[in-house]
Amino acid sequence: MPTTHTTPPPVIGVDLGGTHLQAGLVDHEGRILHRLGAKTNADQGVEAVLDAVARAARACCEANGTDITELGALGFAAPGAVDFDNGVVIEAPNIGWADVPACAELSRRLGGIPVAIENDVNAAALAEARIGAGRGANDALAIWVGTGVGGGIILNNRVHRGPLGTAGEIGQTLSPPALHAVPGARMERHASRGFVTQMIRAALDGGAPSVLQNITDRRINAADLAKAYEEGDPLVTEHVNRATDWLGVAIANAITFLGIPLVLLGGGLAEEMPPAYPERLLATIRKAMFPAAHADKVEVRVTELRENAGLLGAALTARDAIEG
Repeated sequence: MPTTHTTPPPVIGVDLGGTHLQAGLVDHEGRILHRLGAKTNADQGVEAVLDAVARAARACCEANGTDITELGALGFAAPGAVDFDNGVVIEAPNIGWADVPACAELSRRLGGIPVAIENDVNAAALAEARIGAGRGANDALAIWVGTGVGGGIILNNRVHRGPLGTAGEIGQTLSPPALHAVPGARMERHASRGFVTQMIRAALDGGAPSVLQNITDRRINAADLAKAYEEGDPLVTEHVNRATDWLGVAIANAITFLGIPLVLLGGGLAEEMPPAYPERLLATIRKAMFPAAHADKVEVRVTELRENAGLLGAALTARDAIEG
């Protein structure tokens, strides 16, 4: 008898953020068939957020003429520490979650379909490694720079979580003592967009000259920093370069320790900044790593998937869960 081939079912990928969520229906080739965004509404509680995720998943299916029962699975990228095996969000401070059985609750809301969970940066790293800037490489370090600093490790084309589930959390490591601006602070305290803008705002309030001095009615965002940095604004250049150097030292330590030469760089700040930003980061890494003879083997590649990385990574997490 001739062999019959069936097309694998589509999956839903959901990237949950502190303010907004992104959901997408994704086919077996990684194409987004339909996507939509919605407010997270974390202030309304856990149940409201889970309801919003379920509504978004159903809306994606309906827009594509797909019944929810036709889905293979849903992948859920959460902004915090997760228990992958048990489907639990252990802690997600920016949405106020602790010990939330997200997979079971979402499956119940969606007619019993399988639901798989992953940390949001791990999900983005997985997508970028397989189908984005890192495709063709089996191993990579992923660094996402935005409001905070997140990280992930890809080994043999899979997310490496470690027995504790926190492998790759470079933003939660302590800053080098010699560089402390805030004693004992985590790396993301020194290298994130959130900290850079905080320091710049303090300097502006103190009368420091800058092209950003007229921004008084809103927060300074990544696009503002990028434009000022590209124009060579001294205040912005000083603070961005300092943060970049702190991050570069941390990445150099990780490369020395793990022996992985490919760095995938994403997140709101990294995506907006001009090429001089990743170039400086690479130069710092190469200067700080060991051994110096391997420095020219290190690469920094900026995300290609950008805002779709988390969604597609969640979809790949769902795909891996059903394919084993």
